[in-house]
Amino acid sequence: MKERLHLPPEQDGRLWRHQYRGRDYRAHRHDELEFNLVTRGAASYIVDGKRYDLSPHTLIWLFPGQDHVLIEQSKDYEMTLGVIRPRALRRLCRTSRYQAMRKQHPEGRFCSCLSTEAAGRLQSLMQPGIDAELDGDADRLNAALPVVFVETWRAHVEAVESPPAAAIHSAVERAIQLIRQNHPCQNDVAQLAQASGLSPSQLSRLFHRQIGMSLVRYRQRQRLEQCLRLYDQGRHRTMLDAALDAGFGSYAQFHRVFRQMMGVGPAAYRRALRQSAGR
Repeated sequence: MKERLHLPPEQDGRLWRHQYRGRDYRAHRHDELEFNLVTRGAASYIVDGKRYDLSPHTLIWLFPGQDHVLIEQSKDYEMTLGVIRPRALRRLCRTSRYQAMRKQHPEGRFCSCLSTEAAGRLQSLMQPGIDAELDGDADRLNAALPVVFVETWRAHVEAVESPPAAAIHSAVERAIQLIRQNHPCQNDVAQLAQASGLSPSQLSRLFHRQIGMSLVRYRQRQRLEQCLRLYDQGRHRTMLDAALDAGFGSYAQFHRVFRQMMGVGPAAYRRALRQSAGR
């Protein structure tokens, strides 16, 4: 799902620290290049059909052409994130060493394990930009972003170790495809398993092991994404109408899933949308 990050127009990007607070994220992509540097705890990313397990000092790059979703965050999970606009990358990346940073979906390895020293150096380098972000000082943040992104890219290129990417089993990939397409068989695990070529128990076990969540939870996540997509596009006057069209059986079910995955209720989400749009 294409997502707008709603960056302030005067900012070339953002730098901030993330701590897990019990909220799930939806699969998404955006126009900005992103990096995540893990500082504590563990989590996993699903990026274009591959799973990357993250631990302290793991650095992962996420490109505009890649759908990605962060899953299985431990309660102590922390990371530093950076995003940068394409306009800033065009000014920044003019030599062959950095050209991959401007691509939508480059080939190669973009998840690496940094040494303790390299990770610590980057954290120190990022701190002035993080402080500028917190202070709302766009000029200071814009000055920090090029240095942070260039040095973080260099650290990735020079890293000697890469975490292995686990390929998703073809049956799991087929089940994900059917759920994303909102195929009628997705409402029945037995039918979904048959279409994927496994028994229901085999598919359920394999799905949970590879994706990090149950098949039912993944299906709920996709329904919520579809609901938000329909609502954000203005195709439905109310969020309830969008929820029913996305496959939720009732408002109670939709409200429960929404709060579990978004960390707020639908009404609070709508208020945040209006505020971000300046309405």
